[in-house]
Amino acid sequence: MMSADDTLAFIEEHGAVLVAGKGPVPRLVEAIVGKPISGSWWAHPNGHGIFAVLQRLGESSDLLFCRLVDGKVTLVHR
Repeated sequence: MMSADDTLAFIEEHGAVLVAGKGPVPRLVEAIVGKPISGSWWAHPNGHGIFAVLQRLGESSDLLFCRLVDGKVTLVHR
């Protein structure tokens, strides 16, 4: 599972990612665990770890949380 720092680098590399929705940009929760997730990420065995990483990302001044791509929660790196 990716650390918060590795996840931040992943977002910076891609510029924008979807947190959990499927769309034309990478899906962050799948990058965090390193494989596709079927169903809700909350039910995934690493759900608590995913939540902890997302909480840490919320503290970053380099990221904007918004609904940019298809109205889904998107993270945009500065």
